Amino acid sequence: MSKKNRIKCIMCGKVFPKGQGILLNITGRELVFHSKKCALKFLTRFIEQLVVEDKDKVSKVLDKLLKTLSEERKELMELKAKKI
Repeated sequence: MSKKNRIKCIMCGKVFPKGQGILLNITGRELVFHSKKCALKFLTRFIEQLVVEDKDKVSKVLDKLLKTLSEERKELMELKAKKI
């Protein structure tokens, strides 16, 4: 496999074939991870930094997301409920 078809994990530096791994696009930046473990480590650190930088805004976004997820779960449960 040629060098062009290989990419490097931004967390651990492991080189792996293009098309494998996890790709995240955040604000136009393509972030590449070789495993879900590396992606989760990155996201954990990223969220921790966000909270430090702007706790109020993160809190509002979190509340909005939790509300949306709750509504989606409720709708899904209603769809799954047996109708007599």
